[in-house]
Amino acid sequence: MVKPFISVLFLLVCSLSSLAASDGFPDSLFGGYQDYLGNTPDQVIQTLGAPDNMMVYQGQEDAFGSVVFEYDDSPTLFWIDNRVWQLRLDRDFLLANIPALSEITRDSLLRDGSSPYLQEEDLLVFNLEDAAFPTGCAFYFSQEGILEDLYIFRRDY
Repeated sequence: MVKPFISVLFLLVCSLSSLAASDGFPDSLFGGYQDYLGNTPDQVIQTLGAPDNMMVYQGQEDAFGSVVFEYDDSPTLFWIDNRVWQLRLDRDFLLANIPALSEITRDSLLRDGSSPYLQEEDLLVFNLEDAAFPTGCAFYFSQEGILEDLYIFRRDY
């Protein structure tokens, strides 16, 4: 079990190091979960089944409301216009499914020379390269700089 983790961690470090000359992350770092973006309810339910919980999330502006599908063992999916527009991968999900990403800290991303297009004390937002849609990823950090949540989202919504 240690050898595959070291291999994934090595690939992640190599990919992050290559960001110094890049404006975004390769979407392959996210384990294919970004492929849910743009899916319809039928496609998601065929793949993941019915959600464990459904709710409505209202953003800060009236135009930013979303239906949300929560799964116990999959990313949280946010919907607009009958399509997935955003995924949330929380810390527990990352630890269980993509442990190398859970090791990322705010300082390590900035130290590796990556260039976020939005940077706040607890948030770094990047473009994703090679995605099917204009796509971004937002890293939310605790006060200690530990990754708490990762959002992958379509920027065209």
